[in-house]
Amino acid sequence: MAAISIFSSCKDDEIVSLEQSFKQTITAEIAAPAELQQSRSCVDLETPSTEFTGLLWQPSDKIGVFSDNGSTGNHLFANTATENVPKAEFGGTMSGTPCYAYFPYSEANNSQPVTSLMGAVLAEQPFNPENGTLACDYKYGKLTDGTNNQFTFQQLFTMLRISIDATETELEGEHLESITLKVTSKDGKQRNICGDFTFSAVDGTWTTTGNLSGSVLMPWTTKPVLAKGKSLQGFITVMPDVAVGDKISIEVLTENHLASFTADCQVAFQAGYLYDIPL
Repeated sequence: MAAISIFSSCKDDEIVSLEQSFKQTITAEIAAPAELQQSRSCVDLETPSTEFTGLLWQPSDKIGVFSDNGSTGNHLFANTATENVPKAEFGGTMSGTPCYAYFPYSEANNSQPVTSLMGAVLAEQPFNPENGTLACDYKYGKLTDGTNNQFTFQQLFTMLRISIDATETELEGEHLESITLKVTSKDGKQRNICGDFTFSAVDGTWTTTGNLSGSVLMPWTTKPVLAKGKSLQGFITVMPDVAVGDKISIEVLTENHLASFTADCQVAFQAGYLYDIPL
């Protein structure tokens, strides 16, 4: 698939045509953080290893794209792939040079500058174990140096992988309905792990703006069975406002039981990292 490249890089002294839009294609891939080897918008459920989590772009994914000076912004670019892929081409129409981008696209950002986009890490994040679609998987990306259409994306927040094995417990054989995660500091104060925020697609800086909460509910949409000898894995996104020694509390709800777990957090959460919580 050919892309119409207007300029080869993003520089302030380049001339950008604001009078005509062009069909363009950009290729999106994501840098590999220290503990998250790849990050996309859905979990690769075919990956057999419990140590590696492959994540993929989905055909329905859309990103918002801005020009080099931010004056041409929030152009919708849609994934052109017909299946889940680790590296995707996104096509759209805009004038100027695509230089900054973010995921997921939102019309609410049509009038927002590239440095003050709006988003929300939701207090309820459903997870479907059959397709692995992630909620609130915010990313920002910019044009890779030396290219005219290659974008590298970074994660804005932290991903948690919650694994549950109910073998030889009272929950074995029951349907998993939901998991609730709560985080408090050592002195019992709420840690803000979800809420509304603004962020920059230029450098990934973000600021909370309201509706903050220290609790995230993850309903399991298909209510899978907690079968003997089988571990289920679910993924949620949280803001990295978690420190060493914070209390992490988890409630597992089935049709007949409510199981509770509490433990001290062993690490300070960082953006772009994947942390395991085994139950």
